[in-house]
Amino acid sequence: MRWSGEVHTKDHCNTQNTEAEGVVTGARYIAEQEFGTTFQDIPPGTTFTFEFHLHVIRPGETGSLAGDDYMQHMLAHFAVNAKGVPTVSNIDLRAECK
Repeated sequence: MRWSGEVHTKDHCNTQNTEAEGVVTGARYIAEQEFGTTFQDIPPGTTFTFEFHLHVIRPGETGSLAGDDYMQHMLAHFAVNAKGVPTVSNIDLRAECK
């Protein structure tokens, strides 16, 4: 068996039903997050991608705290050519309260 010089890695993590409590309000929240990375070093270049999603939701919204659910999405992608020059660099970050 010969080594081709290529490296591929992929990671994925998904958490569900993590509980949190508001410091000021004492409100209960359920958090779900998912993230993953992909790395490929295939001569003559390298790519890296990172993706992250986070949802923090308060079940049974009532009263003055309505609309305090939080959602975040992040996507980052980078590519480098054989000369070590970045050819792609993209970061997309979105966050909102609902």
